[in-house]
Amino acid sequence: MASNTLTISVATGRDSKADDYFGEAVDRDPRSAATYVSWGRALLSRGRVMEAQQKFEIAVELRPLGSSVYNDWGSALFWQNRESSRSE
Repeated sequence: MASNTLTISVATGRDSKADDYFGEAVDRDPRSAATYVSWGRALLSRGRVMEAQQKFEIAVELRPLGSSVYNDWGSALFWQNRESSRSE
């Protein structure tokens, strides 16, 4: 149920509400790597690359063998590099 609410909030552009929901989910289970990955993906989809990277870093610390988080983190690094190349 919570994951659907988060998805709907992100999809409908209610960014701050989605971040509130993710924050509440982390408060309930701060050891959930999946929550940090989902939050990172949501941030990345909204162009908030640096914040997404922070969430992926936490997810890796919590679950170092989770291969999907490395893929997502790599995407965030790609977009950060692309954005910094544009600004130069």
